[in-house]
Amino acid sequence: MRLTKTQWANHVRAWRSSGTPAREYCEKRGLKLSSLRYWSERIRREAAEALDEKLDGRPARFAKVRRTSTKAASPPRAAVSEPLRVVVGDVRVEVGAEFDADTLRRLLEVLGSMGGGR
Repeated sequence: MRLTKTQWANHVRAWRSSGTPAREYCEKRGLKLSSLRYWSERIRREAAEALDEKLDGRPARFAKVRRTSTKAASPPRAAVSEPLRVVVGDVRVEVGAEFDADTLRRLLEVLGSMGGGR
């Protein structure tokens, strides 16, 4: 059976959060190890490219973000195989293995609207 991109993203997320070695995760689920590794890298690369497009060559700026309510439902999490690091000049941004893609997208839009300057 051929899995969809969404199904592979779910497997990558589950594998990363499980803490088990990739080989063991695949053996228990009847998956090819090479396929899990391929999708893990592809998802990581696509997330990095999407972030790069949002920054459009402008330096990143930081904004202090405070959560005002913990009662709101959590949106789905994006799958990234390892921390994503973006370095622009002396500014460094790290996004963990699982992150809220909508929050990151909104943060980048806010930074972009500020001209991306420092």
